[in-house]
Amino acid sequence: MMILHEPGTVYAVTVQEAQACVKELVIESQISKTRQGGNGRGLGVKRRVFNIVESLIDMNRGRAVTLEDVMKECNEAGIEIDRAMKFLDTLESEGAIRNDGITVSLTKEALSGV
Repeated sequence: MMILHEPGTVYAVTVQEAQACVKELVIESQISKTRQGGNGRGLGVKRRVFNIVESLIDMNRGRAVTLEDVMKECNEAGIEIDRAMKFLDTLESEGAIRNDGITVSLTKEALSGV
């Protein structure tokens, strides 16, 4: 099978590297959609942090993700770590997520869309 090089093609040597690339592309895609949305205003930081958590958990097949991974994605999305932590605390107090300081997961309420 011949693999043709196309502009924007991403190559990965290992499965783990490929998974990391896919995660990054999904996050970038969602951020790009947010920036192009409706009235020109992007989502608030709290919603962006929640979307990052939700996307990472989706990519992890519904299982909790590490706080470190969430912070890395927030940083790559241009959200300062202090602000991301503040909004994670807010999301937790609102009952949308659970954060034990090591892993982050969605609550049943968030999963049901309430």
